Amino acid sequence: MRFPQSWLLLSLPISLLFPGWMGFAAVSPQLLSSPRLDSRISLEFPPPPNRGAPRSTAGGGVRGEEVSCRVGEGTGLTPLIPPEKIGMTSKGNPTIFVYVPQMAATEAEFLLVNRRGQEVYEVKLALPTAPGVMQIRLPESVNLEVGLDYLWQFSVLCDPSDRTSDEFVQGWLQRQELSAEAKAKVEATTGLNRAKVYASERIWHETLETLAGLPLTERREWEELLKSVGLGAIASEPLLECRPSPVNPR
Repeated sequence: MRFPQSWLLLSLPISLLFPGWMGFAAVSPQLLSSPRLDSRISLEFPPPPNRGAPRSTAGGGVRGEEVSCRVGEGTGLTPLIPPEKIGMTSKGNPTIFVYVPQMAATEAEFLLVNRRGQEVYEVKLALPTAPGVMQIRLPESVNLEVGLDYLWQFSVLCDPSDRTSDEFVQGWLQRQELSAEAKAKVEATTGLNRAKVYASERIWHETLETLAGLPLTERREWEELLKSVGLGAIASEPLLECRPSPVNPR
């Protein structure tokens, strides 16, 4: 794949790389509120530590003309990421969640690069025929390094012959090592209690993944978590599995 020049310059300050992105469809202002889980879950998602300048590239937009291939009105393409725009994971191959509205397109692309702009993983995905939250499970061949930032991008190929028409969203990802105590708690618990452990450690992706695996009778826990971080508009949308067609994953 031929990368846009911006992919190759990720080591530069974000504000210098993408000054024009402020005009794209932005993350909802609701995301600026402090994340807080519902009292039924009985825990708070801790505020982020001081990580310097916010990662302003996370969000979404359209590469070329502001023309979307979304069908109808409503919530657009949305990454399920916390307000600070970076999701922590304890896994080398976490699951990424993206809300996809009904689109006229039939294909999407998921791309993961490291801070130097080097491709880590790429896969083509078949888009669902109905809106929902897609679960993009990174394969075992992907093994994120602890402490490093990665940028992922989910692009809807509105016109496969003209990639400037892509509609896309992005998010940052970082792997963190759990303490021995936290690992023991994770191994000793299941379901909602395990989600509590992950949330207390600020491990966003495994908190989501664990809640997504709960039975439908406990669906409210998933919905309340999304509402707590400003994603209430998609909280009741169904979870969808991906149908990937890998393109040289590595």
